[in-house]
Amino acid sequence: MSLPKVVSTSEPKLLHLLQCGECGWNLSVLAATDAALCACPWCGWEDLSISTLTRHGVGVEIECELHGKMTVQVLNENVQLRDCSPDPLWCPFCSADAHA
Repeated sequence: MSLPKVVSTSEPKLLHLLQCGECGWNLSVLAATDAALCACPWCGWEDLSISTLTRHGVGVEIECELHGKMTVQVLNENVQLRDCSPDPLWCPFCSADAHA
């Protein structure tokens, strides 16, 4: 039985983490830009002075032929971009990978 193909659809990126002072949600933003956040993506709140903003963790987008597109995030504070492999990750639903 052959496993489905898995490909990385983005480079690994640092995560923008936000604890919104208005809606109270903890959010992770994976973006192609390193620009600073200026609003909560959930509720639109712009007064981030009452929010907690950090930049740690790494995220990458992958796609499995069988299970579709997904974003994988490592939320540890000490992870660095250099810790990420340039190769695609494994699908967490069927364990398929591009290394086989």
